[in-house]
Amino acid sequence: MLALQILSALLLLLNKIFVFRKKSIGWIFGMIGAVVITIYLYLQMKYAHAPDFWITIVYDCALFVLMIYGYLVFPSANKGKLRAVLQRWNLPFKIIVSVFTSAICVYILITGVRFSLQNTQFLSTIFGLIGTLLLAFNTKRSNIAGWICYLLAHSLVMYFTFPLGFYAIAVSQIASGLISFLGIRNELRRKN
Repeated sequence: MLALQILSALLLLLNKIFVFRKKSIGWIFGMIGAVVITIYLYLQMKYAHAPDFWITIVYDCALFVLMIYGYLVFPSANKGKLRAVLQRWNLPFKIIVSVFTSAICVYILITGVRFSLQNTQFLSTIFGLIGTLLLAFNTKRSNIAGWICYLLAHSLVMYFTFPLGFYAIAVSQIASGLISFLGIRNELRRKN
């Protein structure tokens, strides 16, 4: 189980590093990381009798979908006909993905309040989803807001994973938070 924790933390850290560096492979690392962390959390609940992680599992499944979207719309990832389709249907795709993200965030918020879960758990998932969506839009303003959301999400995840003993995940949150801070700084320095 520790191997899954370390692998998921590493994959999601690589996601941030490569998205920060504007490389499409970062979205692929994010997809794989979302799958691995979902498996890890499910196994923790089933066999290690860890706390209820259903909200985080829903988040990671939604994150997987957003990572696919981020990869598809990333300028260097799509070629030829796919690029033409994405440019033609850019607004409808943005609306669909935004509605999907909003619906998942509302579900997480209602479920989190209903079951009195730790505020940090469900707030971090909401910030993470919104941050991923905004980074996928890839404009200067959306990137700044996305990195800010990520910074908040990583800070909250670090806060609630250390006491649970998920040290690899918690430490990777510190590194991801640093990358998020650098992402904000780089976007603020960008001219266009």
